[in-house]
Amino acid sequence: MLGIPGLNPYNIVLFFILVAWGTQQGQEKLQWKLPPRVNRLLILYLMVVTISFFRLAANPDGLIAHVRYFTDYGFALPLPSIGAMWKEDFFNAWKWLIPGLLICHGANSEERAPSCHVIGVGYRCAFGCPDCFAHVAGPGWSR
Repeated sequence: MLGIPGLNPYNIVLFFILVAWGTQQGQEKLQWKLPPRVNRLLILYLMVVTISFFRLAANPDGLIAHVRYFTDYGFALPLPSIGAMWKEDFFNAWKWLIPGLLICHGANSEERAPSCHVIGVGYRCAFGCPDCFAHVAGPGWSR
């Protein structure tokens, strides 16, 4: 968007949500109530993503072979730079966790829990899969 890498609607919305969350965090004083099992899974996911990225950055031969294979068959795949790999393979893997964590953090009481489900389904429909509305609307839905 406007020739600025990383400037897209998702990142713009995420920026404003994080700013709003930061200002509300000081006023509401909510506690982190993520279950320990989910916390361990989150840490495991982040460890796998981090280790995988650093393995790719240290030895990109497999990625280079992958790009060359598809280039030989007529696909125009550019070889990504280290900066592009940081952005696409590292930061984006972490970035998609932030809305879910903020929903869990904000909807940690009985009166806020129902809104968590609505927000979660809306988030999944908006950013997750284009056919999500078909699952929500039922079998008669079509584009």
